[in-house]
Amino acid sequence: MEEQIKQTLSRSICGGWDRGFLESILEQLTKGRKLSGKQIETINKVLDRNDEVNQSHHELWRHVYREKHEVEARWLADYYMSTGYFTDLSKHILAGAVPDHRAYTKMSSNRYAQKVLETQRQQPKYAAGTLVSTRAAFRSSHAYFGRKDSTRLPWTTASDVVDMFKVRGGFILEATDIVRSAAKGAKTYKILPIGATNPIFVEERFIKIKKR
Repeated sequence: MEEQIKQTLSRSICGGWDRGFLESILEQLTKGRKLSGKQIETINKVLDRNDEVNQSHHELWRHVYREKHEVEARWLADYYMSTGYFTDLSKHILAGAVPDHRAYTKMSSNRYAQKVLETQRQQPKYAAGTLVSTRAAFRSSHAYFGRKDSTRLPWTTASDVVDMFKVRGGFILEATDIVRSAAKGAKTYKILPIGATNPIFVEERFIKIKKR
């Protein structure tokens, strides 16, 4: 079984949970630990779905994925990283690896994923340089300062920037490829509030053209 596990780990199809599980089992075997019946049952299932036949299918899928699905896969992975779903698979995709075909199909075929892809394909409603203001539904929590809030500002600074946008409006710098929700109007814009030096990111559904 040790040799079977090593062979399976050498195949590119074996990734995510399957790889982590087999690596853990291999470590146990190396230390001379006895496996339970349940573990052996699970091992056999993992070995079966990562065998040579499935590796051949994976190789074919790899070419199809690179040519037709990789861009959309990265869009979806970026979206799911902000939701808490498909996290391991999303990390795998964003690292540049080819996801398992079945896992990717499950990730991309649900209605939320389809709405995200639809939003990504839509042309921006507002062009760069457009002066916009907030809609009535806008709340301070609807603005953020970077992809996954990677850019952290002191709370008082962030609050002041958002308040400037609410009072004065701002100019659109660009339409981004960020989609954080599966709602209608979720295309995200990078906006510089009037009087601010820090841009904010706001979804299309929360802004409108500001009358001068």
